[in-house]
Amino acid sequence: EAGELFGHDDCCDVQVTLKQEGGSPASTWHLKVRPTLLAYAASEPNLRVALCSEHYWFERCATLVRVRDGHIVVRVDNSDEEITVDPRPKTILLAGSFRYGKGKQLVLLQEQGLKDARVEEHIAGNRHK
Repeated sequence: EAGELFGHDDCCDVQVTLKQEGGSPASTWHLKVRPTLLAYAASEPNLRVALCSEHYWFERCATLVRVRDGHIVVRVDNSDEEITVDPRPKTILLAGSFRYGKGKQLVLLQEQGLKDARVEEHIAGNRHK
């Protein structure tokens, strides 16, 4: 998880131990690494991500549509809005993916309150009808 791997400065500490031919350690190097582009293996369409901002750790969820020039294009949940994101630890996290079969009863939270619903079909990603 990015929150554990990277520090507050978007860096991670790496320890490299060089060994001699017999296997005994020769020296140890401590490196501070700051990735300039982190793709999270985010290349598969329908990958679920959580979008983060400086104010919210988990601001809203989205689905990966495509990769373009080292950035990812995502479709924001419950809208047709597509945005381009630089996939770094402070901008995205992997999010849960939910798939329900036909006939599954659910309770949905909408602006008007809780609503009972039944799945007619799974469309793609987290999208159901």
